[in-house]
Amino acid sequence: MLRPSSLRVVSSGATTKSRQSAFTLIELLVVIAIIAILVALLLPAVQQAREAARRSSCKNNLKQLGLAMHNYHDTFKQLPPGAICSGGGLCGGSSSTNDPNENSRHGDWSATWAVLILPYVEEPALYDQFNFNVGRSTDINNDVESAKIDTYKCPSDPGQRGTMDNSNGARGTFARGNYAISMGAGSGMHNDHFNRGSRKGPFHVAMMYGARFRDFVDGQSNTAIISELIVRPDGSKNDNSWGAWALSSGATYSAGSGGSGNLNIPNQVLRPNQDATVIRERTAHCDNGIASNPNMDLRRMFECNDTTNQDQWQAARSRHTGGVQVCMGDGGVRFVSENIDAGTWAAVHTVQGNEVIGEF
Repeated sequence: MLRPSSLRVVSSGATTKSRQSAFTLIELLVVIAIIAILVALLLPAVQQAREAARRSSCKNNLKQLGLAMHNYHDTFKQLPPGAICSGGGLCGGSSSTNDPNENSRHGDWSATWAVLILPYVEEPALYDQFNFNVGRSTDINNDVESAKIDTYKCPSDPGQRGTMDNSNGARGTFARGNYAISMGAGSGMHNDHFNRGSRKGPFHVAMMYGARFRDFVDGQSNTAIISELIVRPDGSKNDNSWGAWALSSGATYSAGSGGSGNLNIPNQVLRPNQDATVIRERTAHCDNGIASNPNMDLRRMFECNDTTNQDQWQAARSRHTGGVQVCMGDGGVRFVSENIDAGTWAAVHTVQGNEVIGEF
């Protein structure tokens, strides 16, 4: 039989052990601080891992687009034209001028390159639904033009989630994406550049042109055909058409910045991720209502110079740090640094420039 004193000793020991196993307020705060530090250390790594996954998905989209271009070329013996003017008419300008079809905002523009390759990106139903005999001055093709296609979107850019609603002269609600075809080192609406070897690219809008691979004198592996665009994530939908893949020049870009610029001068070349005011008159990219926006980054990247000059066009841009992904003529995809030599970047975008292109 146990003595009372022994019971008291056991009871006292249990009480002491219970008190020792509890956390004090200071200990709890220390644990919370440690957890916060660990989260702060791990969060950038998690974000980097997510961006790496998004970038890989974006690269895969470009590979799919490159394959679609090759399949189109196998069928039609040339790349798709930048866009088609419906009914065989003129989309701005006249047959007596040097720049017929010069107005990319004209209501008679119909299918773009992105519409023409729909069967090759597993969207044959949308392609069959498109009426190639009408322009965007009607709503007949609106279901196709407003369709959101994952292959046309880079997951790193949130801007393409919204649509572009055009109420300025011609109708249309357009989905937006992040991939654009190369106009070379000139304007896709400026026909003089189409006839210059130092500027001519694999596509042209006004000339309704897509090159043949045999015309790639500089070599398919040395010529860029598709790169990335970023899309404005907020603001008015009207005129905010960067990346609108079914709008004549909404999904195009250039490596040249001036109508008569010297591409041997670095500031005349639009390198990857370069800020540049674009011209509204002949391209559909810019937003003429952004000048009053207090966000200077938006104004610098998306501001519209509403004049009739041809000085700037859309540069290849991405949400990836340090550069852009580019699909070359051979179908390969490369990540190109935003610090690439200006002359090399311009040369990479011409099909008949006869430049010697080194490593890039």
